[in-house]
Amino acid sequence: RAVARGAGAPTLRSAADDTSTEEGTDDRGIDDRGVGGSSSARARGGAQVFTPREVRRDVCIFFVHGGCFQYGSAADPCYSALCSRLASGSGLVVVCPDHPLAGEGRPQKAPEILRWLFDSLLWVMSFDPVSAEERRAPSGIILAGDSSGGNQAMSLLQLLAQERPEALALVKGVAMISPWLDLSCGSPTYVSNSFSPEAQTGDIAFRAPADRNRAEFRENALLYVGDRSRLTESLYSPYWLAREPSSDLRAVLEAARVPIWMCVGSAETLAGEALDFVQRLRNRLPVEVWLHEAMFHVWVMYSSEHPFPSRDAAM
Repeated sequence: RAVARGAGAPTLRSAADDTSTEEGTDDRGIDDRGVGGSSSARARGGAQVFTPREVRRDVCIFFVHGGCFQYGSAADPCYSALCSRLASGSGLVVVCPDHPLAGEGRPQKAPEILRWLFDSLLWVMSFDPVSAEERRAPSGIILAGDSSGGNQAMSLLQLLAQERPEALALVKGVAMISPWLDLSCGSPTYVSNSFSPEAQTGDIAFRAPADRNRAEFRENALLYVGDRSRLTESLYSPYWLAREPSSDLRAVLEAARVPIWMCVGSAETLAGEALDFVQRLRNRLPVEVWLHEAMFHVWVMYSSEHPFPSRDAAM
């Protein structure tokens, strides 16, 4: 079982004070304003750090949680369970930042949110998130995330390519669970994978009719990016990295050869954009997708009393 701790960082908060909580879990480095209350109402900041009993110190996982850019928290039980399982299974420390959110009247938009995540990532590469001590050598990083967090993991890879291309050698891979890659919401699977209550087919995570589902996705995307032009800008909408005929940014990524992996359910609303992204980049970047038959959005995060081999294989 992995142990969760909060991460300290100049952009987060120094991990000076330990507060013991239930089941032997520690919260360290959480924002002074606290972690109580709902993820949408409470103050945010800090991170949860999940440390396996047998741990490697040369690489860690930087996991960005999803939630449509507006919801969710590193301290939510679903992410505690997921990150704990990732840490235990990989033997790596997992850092899940409690980053700023968009929407619900908040002032932050994608540029500010990504800057916060980017600064936090750079800190984790230079400082041990468990001890908050400076590393003798920068740590290797696996960028990861689910849904909108998968989008932001790809955005962070692009920011590194733009601003710290020498640091790309430290990125051992990008791993995404059901990523939301196209904020323009143009995929045909919004229609073909729309949920049917009669047949019980399609994406059970999003049960609105196809047109309304697409409109709600696009509305949430605009709340995140703040400007319609950014819906097709690859930094914020990574699918469009694959649609650009050529770019200096993609040339840097092609030279770096960072492996990109994602798992997607074949019944997902977002399946089409993920598959098209991989198809378009397959001869340019080391990109791979695992397509799980009949699975829905972020199915790997759901618990079940019954055997769930698709989830276990993805993990």
